[in-house]
Amino acid sequence: RIVVYLSRYADGLLARIDERGCIASYYTPDMQPIEALQFSAQPAASMWFLAELFNVTTEDKYRQGSEAIAGYLMREILPTQSWIDLEPYYSCGQCSTDFLYDDEQGLPIRGNLSTYWAAKGFAALYRATENENYLHAGEQAVDYVSFSQACWNPHYVYTAIPFGGFTVDNVDTATWMDARQCEMVEPFIWYGQTLGRQDLIERGVAAARSSVVLINHPLHKQNGIYPHTNFYGFGLGPENINHEGHNQSAMRTHPSWGECSGIFTGLAEAHRILGGCFVDFSKDVAVGVDGVNVRNHSLSGNRITVDVEGKLARLDTPWDQPYTTTLKLSGCASDKTYLVQVNDAPLGMVMGSTTHSLKILVTPDGKARVLPR
Repeated sequence: RIVVYLSRYADGLLARIDERGCIASYYTPDMQPIEALQFSAQPAASMWFLAELFNVTTEDKYRQGSEAIAGYLMREILPTQSWIDLEPYYSCGQCSTDFLYDDEQGLPIRGNLSTYWAAKGFAALYRATENENYLHAGEQAVDYVSFSQACWNPHYVYTAIPFGGFTVDNVDTATWMDARQCEMVEPFIWYGQTLGRQDLIERGVAAARSSVVLINHPLHKQNGIYPHTNFYGFGLGPENINHEGHNQSAMRTHPSWGECSGIFTGLAEAHRILGGCFVDFSKDVAVGVDGVNVRNHSLSGNRITVDVEGKLARLDTPWDQPYTTTLKLSGCASDKTYLVQVNDAPLGMVMGSTTHSLKILVTPDGKARVLPR
């Protein structure tokens, strides 16, 4: 039923794609385009939607519509990275719609919602067509949106640890840790796996972890993760921090732009794709996800060796209970049997698949061992 419902919306979009491949973002009640944001980066969301609908229905008109928008983005947005979207105008921003360029930075307005939509859309279109040009365009988008991600902990931000979190755009406010970081988990990891880029997978994991930092929890306070919580109660949190340009724990809108999006999108996407830790021998990438770190990994002949450590023991107030998670091994040969050693455990055996999933137990002292299958 949802496909039938969404197809009506998609057909309406197809009717409004102009000769440039663009769709106006806002319309009057009688469905005339409003000039503000008529030619912006926002059609990236429609490109994504139409590509995904084609992948479900295989109706060629949806692929054609998605490719028309992709052409517009590749010709008119990507070359100058003109990622203008609604955020500075119709959200928390106070900018008038004729404000397109910031003199202080010497840059046009650039948001990251449209950039994220483009990354997702180009990925969906690449899966639909196997056209390498869309993969490369998506890589450009995901690389550019990474400029919005905190890749260090500035000394002047002390409300919470901002590492891995996202800002909103380059002119709106001085927010850190906006809840959109959970939305970037899947595209970062997908492009990282597809392109064999360790950096993007690590960015995805950092985004997932940052998406739950702003949860009011005693251990977050005790470990300095989110020491300056506000009046929201246990388990809740704001949508970002430092919204007004100074250290503060900001407002809350709803759970799906806060703690629930962090758990059910951010953490869930990382765990669904990577498990507790992930090693791909074919592309030589490895990353820890669920409180663990992959220190070493190797594949020689039919022998796999992985060295995994728990990281929670390093915290000032560590997690004091053992827990189980998964080790995913990818890039194996489907017709081979492998002997696997994790840390100092006896050799185990896995066979007949390109991907293997092993359950490991992590203890409070940071040690990890494989559990029997």
